[in-house]
Amino acid sequence: MRHILVLLGVCMFFSVRGAEAQPSYPFQDSTLTVEARLNDLVERMTLEEKIDLLAGYEDFYLHPCERLGIPAFKMADGPLGVSSWGIWGRATAFPAALALAASWDKELAEKTGRMYAQEWRARGIHFRASKGARNFEYFGEDPYLSSEMLVPFVKAVQAGGVIPTIKHYIGNDQEFDRYTVSTEMDERTLREIYLPPFKAAVQRADIKAVMTGYNPFQGTYCTENSF
Repeated sequence: MRHILVLLGVCMFFSVRGAEAQPSYPFQDSTLTVEARLNDLVERMTLEEKIDLLAGYEDFYLHPCERLGIPAFKMADGPLGVSSWGIWGRATAFPAALALAASWDKELAEKTGRMYAQEWRARGIHFRASKGARNFEYFGEDPYLSSEMLVPFVKAVQAGGVIPTIKHYIGNDQEFDRYTVSTEMDERTLREIYLPPFKAAVQRADIKAVMTGYNPFQGTYCTENSF
């Protein structure tokens, strides 16, 4: 729950950025730290309002909280351009992420990120969600290449006022039966192969959103996995 509220606080920063109106609440004040804004927001929200954030709202939205002036933040599927099955209209069909990674061109990744952000913001979208377990949507299996390509991409998307979502955390290796198949690996494999791109996204790109995998990891579903 706290992670969702962190995202909500960050969203408020993106949505009020550049606005001339004075914030009504401290959590809307972009001059304060994220932690200060988050604490203020948590204290003001009722339990029911927090629970609402655990579910979607009208297809690709987060639940609004009109009492506190929080809009229904809009999301769109990806990652090869705005998709969402036609909900947001026609959009550019970008090359597969795997093809982008094959270029080994970090400047191209940054440029692509800027273009993504422009497309999402043109439709008033706050979150960009990608999918996993489909190889063409990844930057590939090489942890170093993936890390190096995603950092400039993520930074460019966020600089354009859109929150990208890196996923699925962790070990979402197959599409078939992904809700029940448990990913089993030793810790060295986890830390050397699977975690580096996520680590780079968090520590180097300051990514604002991470989505858990649908799959169990070591027998426990990722959303319930304390490890």
